[in-house]
Amino acid sequence: MSSLLLALPLEVSELILTFAHPTDVARASQTCRKLRDVVYKTDQYLWRTLYLRHPFDHPGLCSRYVGDAVYSFNWREELQRRVTAEIYLSRAREPSHVLTDVLETLLHVVATAADHSDAVEESSNISWVSRILGSSSVLTLASDTLDERSRLLRAHLRSYLALSYDETPLEQSETLRALRLQSRCYIYSLQNYGTRNRWGPFLINNEGHVAPNWVHIDHIVNVMICNIRDRATQDVLAETMLNAGPSNTISVDNDLCPKWDLEMTRAYSAPRSSERKPHDWAGAEGTWRRFVSLMDYRELFTFNYSSFGKGPRDPQYWEGGIQEALRDIEMHLTLVDNPSITAEPLDDPAYPPLMYKGIARGRSGPAGADVDIKGVVRRYLDGAIRWTFLTFYEGVRQWSAEGIQLGNVCSAAGIAGIWTGSEHQVGDPVGPFLMYKVADPLRPFKV
Repeated sequence: MSSLLLALPLEVSELILTFAHPTDVARASQTCRKLRDVVYKTDQYLWRTLYLRHPFDHPGLCSRYVGDAVYSFNWREELQRRVTAEIYLSRAREPSHVLTDVLETLLHVVATAADHSDAVEESSNISWVSRILGSSSVLTLASDTLDERSRLLRAHLRSYLALSYDETPLEQSETLRALRLQSRCYIYSLQNYGTRNRWGPFLINNEGHVAPNWVHIDHIVNVMICNIRDRATQDVLAETMLNAGPSNTISVDNDLCPKWDLEMTRAYSAPRSSERKPHDWAGAEGTWRRFVSLMDYRELFTFNYSSFGKGPRDPQYWEGGIQEALRDIEMHLTLVDNPSITAEPLDDPAYPPLMYKGIARGRSGPAGADVDIKGVVRRYLDGAIRWTFLTFYEGVRQWSAEGIQLGNVCSAAGIAGIWTGSEHQVGDPVGPFLMYKVADPLRPFKV
């Protein structure tokens, strides 16, 4: 094979190699100096073509690459990095020293997927990540086998998947029930909140800079997805009882339980993103659906402070049939014109902080008065998007919320976060929430 390639003009040899797998190209380069020069010392044409045929999204389709960033894109390094990750995940069954690099690569591929648009409805980047994760055990490796950095990266990836890798009904999955228990214990442990993490899913470094705590966020997503699935199942059963009969077909409410997956993390995949105002980079304006979970305060207090079983925060406490409530809330948000917002050192200057306000109301149970919402969304230099807001009842602030966008800007996956008392007093209740953009005002409220 190499002798035939050597007899051909350089341009023809290069063209033939564009139809080979990248690993075969690397092997060909080891056969002789001329082919090594063809592979590594020519321009980027060969590696650009291999990259796009693998296939991956063209970087020019992602808003994270602008201007010179597209022209300086290193096609060879990016492709080699991704092929290395693919080979590792296809073979490895235990963690190794390269796992951190592999997880960083997967997250980078997701973060640089093509923006969602009518022209690019599905991303090759996302398809590739989904495919190689489907045959890998990396998502279910025991946490105690991973180092701290790998745990954070793996949790980051899992939070994007939102349990889409295991859609087994809860009552049939011992694995999911154990995961839910672990996440509940973490989320409702009051010792996990305080000034050190600003009462949210954050890590704060010595300079006071905020970064997402993806382990915390992963637990939030686990609890919320399990609770939403429970609610959807209960609604189906209730509707079945009301409409019993062999001819009736009952399906899960897709508004209540959308199919979270990696495609939902793409930039501008949220409904009506293409219609947002030019300065509304976050897609804040519009209608949102927010699910809030909470424990009865007496049970929350008992779980954290009682001598039940092995003492405070004993996981066995949940075996007594403790259940969370799930509140379904509709929010209507608008931007505040000319806001006065204090800049933070890590704010991305290309995405100035936005202030928003609006109203919220429950969608189930007795009709209640609207409550007011006021908040700020900001994007940091590392790409993390932080949402902060307060809830006011009759002009008095009562609850605060801190959340992180799941995925890229204006992603359909929405925001996962923590709510608690606005004054952050000792013993204030806490709980998780998940909110996402919807195309139109939701169905009329139930009375």
